[in-house]
Amino acid sequence: MRIAIDGSIAQRRLGGISEYTHQMLQALGELKTSHEFFVLTTGVNDQALVPLPILPKNFHEVRLHLPQRLLNVGWRYLSWPPVTAWLPPVDLFWAPHFLAPAGRFKRLVVSIHDVIFLDYPEWFTPPDQTYFRLSLNRTLQRADQVITISQATKEALVRHKLFEAKKIQVTPLAVTYETPGVQTQAALRQQYNLPEKYLLMIGTIEPRKNTLRVLEAYERLVGTAVDVPPLVLAGRRGWLGPELETALARPNLRGRVHTLGSFERAHRSALLAGAEMLLFPSLAEGFGLPVLEGMAAGVPVITSNISSLPEVAGEAALLVDPQDTAAIAAGIKKLINDPELRQSLATAGKKRAQLFTWKATAQQTLAVFEEVV
Repeated sequence: MRIAIDGSIAQRRLGGISEYTHQMLQALGELKTSHEFFVLTTGVNDQALVPLPILPKNFHEVRLHLPQRLLNVGWRYLSWPPVTAWLPPVDLFWAPHFLAPAGRFKRLVVSIHDVIFLDYPEWFTPPDQTYFRLSLNRTLQRADQVITISQATKEALVRHKLFEAKKIQVTPLAVTYETPGVQTQAALRQQYNLPEKYLLMIGTIEPRKNTLRVLEAYERLVGTAVDVPPLVLAGRRGWLGPELETALARPNLRGRVHTLGSFERAHRSALLAGAEMLLFPSLAEGFGLPVLEGMAAGVPVITSNISSLPEVAGEAALLVDPQDTAAIAAGIKKLINDPELRQSLATAGKKRAQLFTWKATAQQTLAVFEEVV
């Protein structure tokens, strides 16, 4: 079978979909199948782009020699340029995200990560809503099969009547974790001026990540009998800038909350390993990879009892109602005061994280390709 893949998204430096595509290319390459793969890349010499992983001989790079931005605009609004002009005849095309390239394919498989813009339109600007709806509808109208990264996303697609349930296959994300050395962790603490003990929240600071409610919950514990460590917010600032600054200026939070902003992905493991616990009570996720990363690091995790997060965490995390500030505060207090529970969750989390591998996800994805063709 000859399979074409849009690998251009893997060349971006930021974003979960970029990381997903990069990991999947590497994992598919390691399966050592007899199939031939043709990986589309922009082909533009740009230092901002990430090199693709080293792939075996049955993988062929097909360079479009067009900037990613031009491709996005063309595929999104103009159905141009048709990538079939660069590709040899293929049996199937896989788009690892909702924006499938222009062109007619024998079979088209698309990975959909979330449809949060449909469930929470108030979090998106009207132009963004239009863009997402247009791109998703155009792609799904052409798709023969859809892959989602969680059961929650599959159910959302069916609920919004976007695709048939029988043509949707769930293949979860995975985690690659390397235990950082003592020197790496010490260097990280010095670089980011981290406290010796800290609670950690990872993710873009925006409404769906629930940052303001976490700050309110944390503030409830400051000054009480609970010995609560400082809180570290790691992630770039989205569109909660003014509200965040107002919250951080409150007396009980001033000097106790450290904001790192964007940080290097290479530092992620050490940042997690040094935390007392990971807070991830997000309101909506397509999957919730930080939960898996925290568990792989052996860090107890507090996360939400809604969206995709329960299926990721299983019984290896403390689940709370993300819309209840008191519940979040109670969860933090419970873990601080109960070292046995912290250890129990850390142990269970490590075991659960081992169930999610890129090899297994690649095998499941390849099985979808083979079934469709």
